[in-house]
Amino acid sequence: MTKVIAMILAGGFGSRFCSNIPKQYTQLLSFPVLLWSIKAFCTHPKVKSIYTVLRQEDLDLYNTLIYSKKTQNFLGASNIKLKCIVLGGAHRQESVYNGLLYIKSEIGAKQEFVLIHDGVRPLISEHVISSVIDLLSDFQAVDVLLPITDTVKRLENDKLSFMQRNELYITQTPQGFHLDTLLDAHMRAKLNNQIATDDISLCIENKVKIGYVIGDKSNIKITHKSDLKYAEFLLQQNSKSITDHDKPIL
Repeated sequence: MTKVIAMILAGGFGSRFCSNIPKQYTQLLSFPVLLWSIKAFCTHPKVKSIYTVLRQEDLDLYNTLIYSKKTQNFLGASNIKLKCIVLGGAHRQESVYNGLLYIKSEIGAKQEFVLIHDGVRPLISEHVISSVIDLLSDFQAVDVLLPITDTVKRLENDKLSFMQRNELYITQTPQGFHLDTLLDAHMRAKLNNQIATDDISLCIENKVKIGYVIGDKSNIKITHKSDLKYAEFLLQQNSKSITDHDKPIL
């Protein structure tokens, strides 16, 4: 059976978040944003190991977080899935490439699936993770797409033009891949000095067979402080829903 590995990207700083610490370490209902992302994969039954990609300057911050008693209690026994830390690069693509090289050196010739997830998407659901994993049996790469519901226009040279929104989607993570397929796409991109904002884009250039699943509106990326407030609201609503479901019927 193919092993599923998760790579959590936590190497950014987030200048738009306007904070003196990286946004992934900002508190979200008593725990840092990054920890919620890690827990989603730690507790998923199909994910066997997790690698976190960090900036060198965040190593102490991360280690203090991960090895605290509070974190150990939060993750529970599933924290054994956490493997080595990988140092990131100058940008996202280089960070993923570093992570892939490290994982490949660990697993050798084995054919594994790898999920690439933004550490600042703390509300990723088990359902979306499962959907991506399941579809990797049929495709070499799997994207997570969310349909656009707003009217979209293009502004070019001060001229507005209408765009068909039924052809446009927002991309989320985790994106899933056959590890060797993604590593090959990154190696080709490096050779050609090609930079992309996500890994699926590199696979498209490499003519990889790509599938997709529909994402979740709650799987937001924490970019601004208003996003953090919204994530708090969603977590509180989810907690309330679970509590109400467990109440006895009188």
